[in-house]
Amino acid sequence: AAAWGLALENRDGPTLMALSRQTLPAIERAPDFDISLLRRGGYVVRDARDAAVTLIATGSEVGLAIAAAPLLDAAGHPARVVSMPAPQLFLAQDQAYRDRVLPPGGRRVSIEAAATYGWDRIVGERGLAIGIDRYGESAPLAALQEFFGFTPEQISGRVAGWISG
Repeated sequence: AAAWGLALENRDGPTLMALSRQTLPAIERAPDFDISLLRRGGYVVRDARDAAVTLIATGSEVGLAIAAAPLLDAAGHPARVVSMPAPQLFLAQDQAYRDRVLPPGGRRVSIEAAATYGWDRIVGERGLAIGIDRYGESAPLAALQEFFGFTPEQISGRVAGWISG
């Protein structure tokens, strides 16, 4: 509903709303969640004390990032999760807000079951962009997730290896 509202209010260019045919988990937000954060393009959905890494996802990958975070915690790499439905809106925010969501100098990983193009603006030069930079495949969802490495176990293993490497 918030995305639809933003689309109707946008007067500066096109708006894209990408919808999924897949059954996705509902993202639980804290009871005191401030819905206006959606208008800022990115916000923390899961924080971690002394986070070693921030997982940044959009759309259907937010649930994947949330599922991978406890696995990273258990591996000794506390992870925070940021939902970033509109990177361009996030990048237009003031520096103080961007720093609260993505602390300077922190390790950043984007998770996008599509091209990684453009995520370097968010994760930085030393960040990790997990995505699919080629044309996809056709198969049932679970088989595609396994094939492309988009399961919580595969994501957490790849991130943990990157941190340790």
